[in-house]
Amino acid sequence: MRKSLFLAVVLLLISALLLPTAAQAESTETYRITVLDTAKFFTTNQVNALTAERSGNTHGVAFYLVTSPTRLSSTRVNALCGLGGRAAVVLVIDETNGNYYYEAFTFNGAEDLLSSSAINRTLDANSVYNNIKNGSLQAGASAFFALCRQEIAAAVAAENAFPWYAVIAGLIGGVLVGGITVLCVFLSYRKKRHGVSYPLDRYAQMDLIDCQDRFVGSFVTRVRVQNSNAGGGRSGGRGGFSGGSRGRR
Repeated sequence: MRKSLFLAVVLLLISALLLPTAAQAESTETYRITVLDTAKFFTTNQVNALTAERSGNTHGVAFYLVTSPTRLSSTRVNALCGLGGRAAVVLVIDETNGNYYYEAFTFNGAEDLLSSSAINRTLDANSVYNNIKNGSLQAGASAFFALCRQEIAAAVAAENAFPWYAVIAGLIGGVLVGGITVLCVFLSYRKKRHGVSYPLDRYAQMDLIDCQDRFVGSFVTRVRVQNSNAGGGRSGGRGGFSGGSRGRR
């Protein structure tokens, strides 16, 4: 019996340690900027320079640069880039009264991967803000996406860090469960060793001499349930997405 209890405790501890450390496969996406210069803010050489940039892995997040003469909605941005359900970071640069403004959009997986503080650090960086506001759009856009890649890499590294806190919590939980199991078995065996405290059959006796079953009655309740297939259900259209604007400067 002791061997069985020991084996059960060991199995509990192993399962508690293995569950928190299960890892998922990492998706990759080469650092590449797709430029949609609809407002013609860039020259051909500038567009070629931006699209030729390569700087490593973006962990499944695509980068898009969109220019527009007016401000765009998140739905319009998603449609222009043709994202659908793809994880992406989109920088939109527009012009109003001769002044340049820029806005960051994150869609799908990038929405959760980049925190609000990470996006704000990127948008407010001097290399981004000063360049775009002063008309150096290529330098500002290049700096924006470089900082985005750094923030994504930091977020992925934090997610993949070894979860010591989870291992410790699992170890403590396994010890507690194993200890409670051993205590319950110990108390159960201790209780069985005690004899009957009061000999009831010696001092009291009851003989059942008559038994009758009487059927009193029954009630049946019927409820009519309306069944109609004419109700409207949710319909998912193709090209659905999650996410949107994360700030405009």
